[in-house]
Amino acid sequence: RVGHDGHWTKPLIMVSVNDDEDPHFRKAYFDPQKCPKDCPRPCELSCPANAIHHLGVIEPKCYGCGRCIPVCPLNLIETKSFTQPHDHVIQLMMEQDIDAMEIHTRPNGTMAFGRFWQSVGNHVRKQLKLIAVSFQDMDDLGSELQIMRNILAMATDQDLEQDQAQNEKMSFKLVWQTDGRPMSGDIGKGTAHASFKLASKVLEEIKQRDLGGYVQLAGGTNHHTHELIQENGLGRKVAGVAFGGVARKTLAPIFDVLASRDALERIELYPDLLLQAIRLANELVGPYKS
Repeated sequence: RVGHDGHWTKPLIMVSVNDDEDPHFRKAYFDPQKCPKDCPRPCELSCPANAIHHLGVIEPKCYGCGRCIPVCPLNLIETKSFTQPHDHVIQLMMEQDIDAMEIHTRPNGTMAFGRFWQSVGNHVRKQLKLIAVSFQDMDDLGSELQIMRNILAMATDQDLEQDQAQNEKMSFKLVWQTDGRPMSGDIGKGTAHASFKLASKVLEEIKQRDLGGYVQLAGGTNHHTHELIQENGLGRKVAGVAFGGVARKTLAPIFDVLASRDALERIELYPDLLLQAIRLANELVGPYKS
């Protein structure tokens, strides 16, 4: 793989982490013994991952979208959040030679972002080639982006208010990932608008504040995202699109077949399924490649 600068010769290995509680790092749970026998089970019907059955939540399948929570008539469903200890993240990145990081951060959560980077960043920044900061819309968006940019630019623990931090050259590429409506791209056309709207705001803030970096859409992206980008003339301003929910929905039939074969091996060992998966993936990303 060759990046924008022409120097990357292999795919980057990325680890996805959260600096605090985040919907991408949670699992639903409930006690099935408390469910009434005559319950119509709207939770099961609403789950896009087929992660709920009569015995409760199948944790490995649940990806934390939260759609089951509001539909439970007895409010029995809760979530458990997970945050990896910082030393585990550092150890994993060093042992596996990971060279890219995606950091999920909460709105108005720059304090947690700063603590995470001070703890982890100083250990791994020299091996990183790319950092993606994933965030939702927030109050005073421009100021929050500025602070996060300053934090990432600091080589050591310094005063976050130092103006010169912005001017320090970062050794890695920076991607601003606009998580418009997390984990919702499979719902319908309307979800694409949230990420596009946020991306438009971020592009303006980057321009006004000279923040640098690339903008990537996520959170609600689907087959309609490309149409929005082209209609609004942002084709040369948006650097990438990340697909989550709609990619799961698109490829789910392939992995259902894989599961029906009692296959625990990688899909690469089944050429027929692999080729079908590649074809479906190309249909999703093809418009951006042309």
